[in-house]
Amino acid sequence: MERLDFSTEESEKIEKYKESLSLDSPESISIFGTALQQKMANLSDRLLKNTAKQDIDHANELIEKINNAIGESSGKKPKGLFRKKEKPIELKDIDLIENDLKMAQVKFLKDVALYDRFNAENEENLRELELLIRAGEEKKMENPDAAYIQQFEKKLSDMKISHTVALQTREQLKIMSKSEAETADKIRSIVVNTIPIIRMQQNLTT
Repeated sequence: MERLDFSTEESEKIEKYKESLSLDSPESISIFGTALQQKMANLSDRLLKNTAKQDIDHANELIEKINNAIGESSGKKPKGLFRKKEKPIELKDIDLIENDLKMAQVKFLKDVALYDRFNAENEENLRELELLIRAGEEKKMENPDAAYIQQFEKKLSDMKISHTVALQTREQLKIMSKSEAETADKIRSIVVNTIPIIRMQQNLTT
């Protein structure tokens, strides 16, 4: 059977996986790929624990306050007929918001780096799982009358579900990384450009 999608080294690993697998042994079938699937499940758990939606929501609230402040300083009225009038932000409040934004920016940049490491780990797991699935499919074709072939077919199906989850994790990591990187860049622009303008305008009016 040709393996056009696999390198020579990967083909050798496929052969080793096949040699370690016996479709006449329930125990062999049970442990086949289990360690990798557990490793992938652990990665998903770590990813959930590092989801930063609340941090992004808080940062967006701070960004909105700054945008409101720049509008007030320039004499622009808030949009929306029934929008509640916000209390003008004082300089001391600007300092606090700036500090919070800087702290959020550092965290987001750290998260982006963490997601890059998660993604590299996920890609490694994904490829390893593909090798195991290929080994399993070849073993099944070579041993159609094995004693526990039906049990192994269920095992292969389960491994393919893990493969689908890993593909979804790849996309989730891309979305999360992009979202936090964009928020960090917004914060950078506000700290460097917007906040100095607000301070200057408020000093001119005092």
